[in-house]
Amino acid sequence: MRIRQRVTSRKTVLCIFLLLAFCCLIANIIPQRTESPASGASWLAGNTWINHVIRAAGLDHVFSTTWFVILALFFLLSLAISTHDQYRRAIQKTWGEIQETAPKGEVLVVPLSDFQKKTRQLGYIAMGSRTEPMRYVKHPWGHWGNFALHLGLALSVLFALVYVATEHRAIVRLIEGEQVYPTPDTVVEKKGLLAKRIDFPTALRLEKLDADFWDNDQLRALGSQTLFTAASGETKRIGVAINDKAHYNGMTVYQKNSFGTAFFLTMDDGHQQPFPETLFLPCPPRRDKAGYGTITLPDSGLTIKAKYFADAAKRNIYPVAPLLVLRLYDGERMVGETALQPGQSTVLGEYVVSLAKTAWWTDYLFEGSWGTFGIFTGFALILIGVVLNYFVVPRTVLVRQADDGYRVCWRTVRFPDLYAAEKEEIFAFCRGDLT
Repeated sequence: MRIRQRVTSRKTVLCIFLLLAFCCLIANIIPQRTESPASGASWLAGNTWINHVIRAAGLDHVFSTTWFVILALFFLLSLAISTHDQYRRAIQKTWGEIQETAPKGEVLVVPLSDFQKKTRQLGYIAMGSRTEPMRYVKHPWGHWGNFALHLGLALSVLFALVYVATEHRAIVRLIEGEQVYPTPDTVVEKKGLLAKRIDFPTALRLEKLDADFWDNDQLRALGSQTLFTAASGETKRIGVAINDKAHYNGMTVYQKNSFGTAFFLTMDDGHQQPFPETLFLPCPPRRDKAGYGTITLPDSGLTIKAKYFADAAKRNIYPVAPLLVLRLYDGERMVGETALQPGQSTVLGEYVVSLAKTAWWTDYLFEGSWGTFGIFTGFALILIGVVLNYFVVPRTVLVRQADDGYRVCWRTVRFPDLYAAEKEEIFAFCRGDLT
């Protein structure tokens, strides 16, 4: 019993809350590692001792560490015990015998049968009891509010833990008209301790991206059609939108709210073999605003900062005649600037840059995690608990036999001033002031 009290004590629960809040704070401060090659970049530049501490403690992947799972399990144990206690209290309050001594109450001068009829008219339900007092309760299910709250919290924590342990999310970037093969170089993954393997299609081809805009250039709708090709050669056309997910091989496929224009460049410095570069620039927020992006050229240390307008004349938000502006930097020093459109070539510093074509790009999210339904179920129970606690307040009428006949007591769980008129109506009927 002492261990049970320690586990459910306020100090213990508060400490767990603070530790979980600290974990969330760490996860927001320190970039969390994924399974992509780029995720190996350290939080701080260089091979410093703090990077070794971060990786040794798992602070770069907090929610998939063993110690976080143990902490969450301990919190779940505390919630489970508290939920069981609240269940027993709800049973006792709803159907159990009255243990406490009631105040003296009002003398019942009208016939008991008339009083019982009056309580039924007011919405009170007779709750069976083998001994006195006779009990009539209005909204007895309000006694289950705390139980619903605790059960909702317990379910939310349980399935959040399931979600964290089985989390497997993958983001694939698609280019309209281009075949994309899911590999470690093209997929950014995030995996939990018990994550199952995602059976990706061998190839994906974005056939069409539909971006619809309001007159003020704000995005109204975003959807796409993609052809999935399995290892067997079987193909399946998947259509998704921001508010319309799809399913494939046990995975949920989402359309992410990220899209823009891909620019296919060829870089030639005259000394080495020309090499391709693809710029993924987000859609501009407005037709007279630019979309921005940055790439680092391999083996040179040079950086290209790019921006583009969807329409060179700035009359359209759709990329009908995109104007691409490039700036070449060596560290903080700009060494070249140019602008070009599809089909053009120009000089940028020591490079000859050619823009072959442009195309829409967007991101797909593949979700293979478990527990989402349970988390939302927990949230729903929490909401039900709040409603039961504050909007469905139980009120109880107790009728006890005394030397001078029957005496009536009234009580409420909370908000007595709010229901004072109801109490007075019942007592007035007891005195015979109302018929």
